[in-house]
Order: sequence, then C-alpha cells, then structure tokens
Amino acid sequence: MISIPLSIYFIKRFIDEREDVEDITATIFLKLWKLRADFESLHDIRAFLYATARNTCLDLLRSKEIMNERQEELLHTLLQTPVKNI
Repeated sequence: MISIPLSIYFIKRFIDEREDVEDITATIFLKLWKLRADFESLHDIRAFLYATARNTCLDLLRSKEIMNERQEELLHTLLQTPVKNI
C-alpha cells in the first residue's frame, strides 16, 4: 500500500504550504476510504491516489492563481479610484 509519507512527498512537489499539503493528503485518503470497495488491486489504489493527488494539487493552484488575479484587479481598481474629501 502507498504510505502517507510517500503521498506527502509527491504533493510537496506541487505545493509549498504545509497546511495545504496536509489538507490534500487528508482529502485524497478520505476519497480512497469512501471508494475502497471499488478497487481490485494495489496498482489501482496507487494509480487512484497519484491521479487524485495531482488533480487536487492542480485545482488548488488554479484556485490560488484566480484569487491572486482578482486581488490584483481589486488593488488596481482601488489605486485608480480618486479619494473623495469628506
């Protein structure tokens, strides 16, 4: 069976923040637990874990990228808005 440390090492290749790595690890093992009856071999489990870890990491990175873009747009808008004297 794939171990949690090996999964964490794989996830850390994509994600730097420890909390995100732990959340993703917990998420993929929870998904595995829920789908455990569907797997017939160790190979199937490993493939599922790696694919799920990769996809979850990419989803998080996309989400953060979108959030950063929105923050930059908001900052740009705020900097262009003139301040009114009260």
